[in-house]
Amino acid sequence: MGSLPLRVSLTSIQLFVKKTIRILAATSAALALPLFAFANHHETMAPLSSTVAIKSLESAAGKIADLTAAFPAAKLDWSPSEGVRGVRGVIAYVAGATTSSAA
Repeated sequence: MGSLPLRVSLTSIQLFVKKTIRILAATSAALALPLFAFANHHETMAPLSSTVAIKSLESAAGKIADLTAAFPAAKLDWSPSEGVRGVRGVIAYVAGATTSSAA
């Protein structure tokens, strides 16, 4: 079997790599800036411990349970339109995201 000839010049590969590196560098900087700002703003605070994180997730889970209990059972299947996740689906989605964060 014959293969198709690859007609990519070294210059085009170099340009692609340089552009990709610039994009990755810009993305990394954009993602790192909020972390540095948070760290500088909270220099005097103790680092977030796993106990604090677990308590935060437990609090969120409690709020989700309270929200679910506040909804009338007959309204849990309501959806704003066809093909859109209903109230029950949204609560299950948020609960799943919260519990998977704890894992």
